Amino acid sequence: MTSAEQERTLATLERIQVNYEDLATRRQDAIIEALNSGNSLRAVANVARCSYESVRRLAGPEAAIFEWNGGTYVMTFDATRVLECKAEGFASGRFHNESAEQIAAGQEWQAATAELLTQLRRSRRGETKTIPLDGGLARALYLILTATYTGRPNRLSDLYDDLRAFYGPR
Repeated sequence: MTSAEQERTLATLERIQVNYEDLATRRQDAIIEALNSGNSLRAVANVARCSYESVRRLAGPEAAIFEWNGGTYVMTFDATRVLECKAEGFASGRFHNESAEQIAAGQEWQAATAELLTQLRRSRRGETKTIPLDGGLARALYLILTATYTGRPNRLSDLYDDLRAFYGPR
C-alpha cells in the first residue's frame, strides 16, 4: 500500500470516527432522555438494541433508579444523596416527623427507612440495578418526600406526585 493510500484510509477513518462520536453522544442523550421520561430500563435497552446493564451504566453508577407501578424514575446523584441522608436520619431517630402526613402516619413507617437506606447505598455502590418500590418501602419514600423540597420539573417531583396519588390524602 502506498503512502497516499495510507493517508486516504486514515482520513476516511477520521471522518467516520468524528461522525461516530457525535452519534454515540446523541444516542446516549436520547437514552437518558427516554429514561427520564419514565420508560423502563428494559424498554429503553430493547429499542437501543443494547443490554439492560449498558443502559443502567448510562444512567449513572451513583444514581438511584426506582421502579414503581410500571414506571422507572432515574434520580440524579444529588437527589440520591439527599434521599440517603433523609432515610438515615429517620432510620436512626435523629429526624422527627415534620409534615402533616408524617405526623398522621405515626412512627411505624420509619422502620422501613432503614431498608430504604440500605437499598440506596447498595444502588450508589453499583451493587443493585434498581430499587423496586413496594409496600412499606414505597410508603416510607413517599412520607420522606412529603417533607423534601422537590424543585420542579424533575424525576424526583414526578416520583413524589405518583406516590402521592397512591398514598396521599384522600
